[in-house]
Amino acid sequence: GWLGDVATFDDFGAGAPSITKGTVTATDGTYTDKVRLDASGYGTNNGATHTYKVRARNAAGESGDSGTNTGYRKPGTLYRQWQKSAADSDASYSDISGATSDPYDYTGAPAPTVTPGTASASDGTYTGYVRLTLSGESANVGAGRYYRAKYTAAGCTTQYTSGNRGYRGVGSLTRQWYRSAGDSDASYSLLSGATTDPYNDTGAPAPTITPGAAAASDGLYATHVALSLSGQSANIGAGRYYKCLVSATGAASQYSTANRGYR
Repeated sequence: GWLGDVATFDDFGAGAPSITKGTVTATDGTYTDKVRLDASGYGTNNGATHTYKVRARNAAGESGDSGTNTGYRKPGTLYRQWQKSAADSDASYSDISGATSDPYDYTGAPAPTVTPGTASASDGTYTGYVRLTLSGESANVGAGRYYRAKYTAAGCTTQYTSGNRGYRGVGSLTRQWYRSAGDSDASYSLLSGATTDPYNDTGAPAPTITPGAAAASDGLYATHVALSLSGQSANIGAGRYYKCLVSATGAASQYSTANRGYR
């Protein structure tokens, strides 16, 4: 249409530039301290190309068409913002503060965990040691979250990638046994070298003997002296409590339940 007495015109109706959002991937247990986020296939696109010409007119008449020229709208700089889900589902996303690079290492992902299990100590089964065993322990990967990228650029409609699930991995389990100082569930100290399951604690208090009192007859018999012993006993070793510190790379260490045992 005719524009009036102007030398320039801004065509806001020209086709808008666009964003190609691409895809994202989140690592599945590759790292114990982070989830690595990678983006691929993203970019910006110029708006559709249009051909323009101009014609002038006044009271005396109208000119012919000018020569033609093509033009298009250009997108602004592309910006990325990584987002994460609130829980282990593809929903309820929020921005990860400062997360704009590709790749991005997200150290705030849920950490792996340790289930410490239940400790057992033998009750007088062995004379030379207390046998320590652990059951139900495990190393668990971090809780999963979904991740996506939000892309913005001046002149373009904001785009969001599809979400991709990722989680932090966990290292192998290690164990360290502890023994109480006395016969109570308190004052534990590390048992040097006690890292296996089962573990035989040969340093547990040994069993003891109460020798009793001997007696000999005084002239009662012409042919012999009668000997007797009273109060003697064999005693089990003093009890101790045991627990195990269970660890795995990336996870907070946890103590098992405590259990009493003796030789």
